[in-house]
Amino acid sequence: MRISIIFMAAMIVGLCFFTYLHEQIHVNIFNDYDINSTVEYFSHFPGVATIGESACPTETCKLSHNINDIIGYHLLSMYFMIGLGIFFILIYMEMKDDEQYF
Repeated sequence: MRISIIFMAAMIVGLCFFTYLHEQIHVNIFNDYDINSTVEYFSHFPGVATIGESACPTETCKLSHNINDIIGYHLLSMYFMIGLGIFFILIYMEMKDDEQYF
């Protein structure tokens, strides 16, 4: 099996795990303010949403969610871009190896 396929599968699993952790931070922020919340993974497909039973009561709560989004989305895009770069490098290396046999 090609290493690029295994790497891409690992990237997808990593993206799903990162999304899960990101949404759990939103849940924990709501819990700090005694607000129950649910994470909806498929009803907002392709996005994911954490929905609280009520709105954030303070500006600090809103700021916490915004900071989580700012850091989380930037880390996710960096992870994706680096992973995509490595994926293309692996494909290039595999193509070079295939040329040796022809």
